[in-house]
Amino acid sequence: MSKKLIILLLLADLIITPFALHNINASNEQLVDTLSAIVPEGFEKIADWEVIPFRYTAPDREDIVFYQCRTTFYQENIPAMYYEKRIFAKIVDTENVDEALTCFVNEQPATLYRKGELSYLCWVISPQYCAVLQYAPDSVSDTDIKRMAESVEYVKRKVREKP
Repeated sequence: MSKKLIILLLLADLIITPFALHNINASNEQLVDTLSAIVPEGFEKIADWEVIPFRYTAPDREDIVFYQCRTTFYQENIPAMYYEKRIFAKIVDTENVDEALTCFVNEQPATLYRKGELSYLCWVISPQYCAVLQYAPDSVSDTDIKRMAESVEYVKRKVREKP
């Protein structure tokens, strides 16, 4: 009896698996196109963004996490608070912090949030990029974090012209 059950389950798996994996192989663009086709009337795509965390670790110290955030806007007149309300808030709960200090990174406005044992330095690098440095002040000084932040620059790459 148990051999028949195992064989039956294996056959069922062979039949069902190709159908279940069909959507896994779809590209992000295909998934977005499919979703966009059924979004209710009145809704518009304003932006997409991706957050890439880079983790730095040292023995006996808390990690430093650098979040690189890339945004593509599809509409004009994006509110100035977009990064704080939409992107920074995904990394740190900006509404429930212990302290929020305004500062500057490379002459651009920045905010240093403190929540519990962690701090988050958030700033906009360019209209397409913003960044967050997450760290524990017991492991790394605010001065070192500011130095790290100011070393981050947006560099436009020149497109090589064909001869």
